[in-house]
Amino acid sequence: MNEQEKEINLKRLLYKACKQWRKAVVTALIGAVVIGGTKCAMEMVKLSDPEKVAERQIEYQGELAVYQQKGEAIRKSIENIEDSLVQQTDYNENSVLMEIDPYNEWRGSIDFYVETDWQIMPELTVQNQNPANQIVRVYSTYISNGELYQYVIDRLEKPMEIRYLREVLSGTADASNFLVHFTVRGKTQEECQTLLTLIEEGMRAKQTEIIASVSEFKLLTTNNSTYAQINYDLEQSQKDNLQLITDLNTSLTAKKFEQLEWERDEKEIEVPVLDKMDAVKEGIKWAILTGVILGFAVLLFHGIKYILSKYVQDREDFEGWGVYVAELPMPKKEGKKKAFVGIDRLIGQWFLGNVYRKENGKYVSVAAKQIAETAKLTCDTKEPKILLIGEESGDLMSVYAVSMNREKVQKDVCFTVGGNPLLDYAVIDAIREADGVVLVAEQDYTTRESVTRIRKMLEDLGKLPMAVLLINADAIE
Repeated sequence: MNEQEKEINLKRLLYKACKQWRKAVVTALIGAVVIGGTKCAMEMVKLSDPEKVAERQIEYQGELAVYQQKGEAIRKSIENIEDSLVQQTDYNENSVLMEIDPYNEWRGSIDFYVETDWQIMPELTVQNQNPANQIVRVYSTYISNGELYQYVIDRLEKPMEIRYLREVLSGTADASNFLVHFTVRGKTQEECQTLLTLIEEGMRAKQTEIIASVSEFKLLTTNNSTYAQINYDLEQSQKDNLQLITDLNTSLTAKKFEQLEWERDEKEIEVPVLDKMDAVKEGIKWAILTGVILGFAVLLFHGIKYILSKYVQDREDFEGWGVYVAELPMPKKEGKKKAFVGIDRLIGQWFLGNVYRKENGKYVSVAAKQIAETAKLTCDTKEPKILLIGEESGDLMSVYAVSMNREKVQKDVCFTVGGNPLLDYAVIDAIREADGVVLVAEQDYTTRESVTRIRKMLEDLGKLPMAVLLINADAIE
């Protein structure tokens, strides 16, 4: 027998487990009736106690309230993330700063100086106030309240919102020095120059109103220039804005998964039993759950039992022997009808590709012919005597010996029964006298250890088996 660790046959494992479906069904039914009935009875008892009913109702309402609050918080978080995602996407698509090349950013600036005819009058003790300071403050308000920005937007070829224009156009007023300073940013020099031109037009348009309401003055322009530069801060800002979209999408996905988990948690909130029908339903629920668990546990137990079994299971237990292995199914017992045999056949078909047979005579015939032909080719005597040995009872081996003598093609080959060489020393003498030896092993009865010991004994006697008969096997290949 192969001494190496045997590889588990998954189909055979599933077959061995599912073969015990009757035990699984019976266990599941008994467990379902006991547990389901007990649960139903317990709920019925609780229904008779008003305090218990009220207590469970309050507990349920509390759990439900916490559950709903959590759901509302998740929903608001999703809404906030979606709103932020829409706003950030809109900003990235419409912001001029997101379109500017940070390695070729164009900037422009222009200064306006307010000049009046005010002079110091030496002969006067109290001097008149210079209106230039007030004029610059008016211009400051003109910039801060958005009136200048709207003037520029109305004259741009491609309209934009004030919030985006404020990013590329900024103005500051220095009332003490009578100066108003503007800076602009753009993708090209032409864009910057266009903004500077519109700023100057807007400032001079406002000049007429200020002269009428405040005082005469001159508006002089200085430092009107444009230039290109590299702006690493702008590059980082653009990357941060794009990364924010990715982060928001990730957060949105995580929140939606959290919402799915929250929806599944609702099933875990135990609804209180309020009437007898609810008690019955609760009992049925527990009965189904118990039945499924117990049925699966029975199948799992038999699967593990197969893996850990010390008994011979299939022809794979004889890998490495280099001999013919015949699997013979369990013969049908006369007068005995097997209930639900169709299910057994279906399980065998699914997992082994075979079905149970009504009788195993033809398989015995095939094995007898194969062994007889091998004996004629390998044995020196004209009438080879083949000895059946194994751990099985002599009566069982006699049945197969008689069948094989009847079914063999070679008439001068004789099958005889030896017995168990591990218990009967007379069998050893019979092995020495026999022309060939066939090992008989019974599935789920013969131990792997005994098979190994018998094979070692045959090696010492110089009579390695010419074949193996695996009787009462599950199915035939």
